[in-house]
Amino acid sequence: MEEQTELNKEIGTEEPERKDALEPKKVKIVKVSLRDTKKGKVLDCESKHPNKEENIHISSVAYLRDKQVVNSGLWYTLDSQENLQKGSALATFLQVVGVKTPADLVDKEVDTELDEQKWLCFKAY
Repeated sequence: MEEQTELNKEIGTEEPERKDALEPKKVKIVKVSLRDTKKGKVLDCESKHPNKEENIHISSVAYLRDKQVVNSGLWYTLDSQENLQKGSALATFLQVVGVKTPADLVDKEVDTELDEQKWLCFKAY
């Protein structure tokens, strides 16, 4: 009979706790590289978080677009002149950090926040 009771359980309202979740804090970018995905190339920023011994990888950013905060991957897209696409999440992130190229991100300290899935992303607004 216990199995029948278990089969009648409804979906709860509590979100599961992520045991590996880190608090949003300022991180230091120690290395940048491009990573190939099914959607295209994304900038991967290996970063030092103050609460974790080993480095973490961040490849997304929360930024303002049309007066709303949106979250996007740091997609590496080029314009017709082979420059980073103006207005892209990556270009906006670079501008907010105050650098001209992805390589210039190394040694920069950047704020983070949690995205919808509770993963750390860069905060660029």
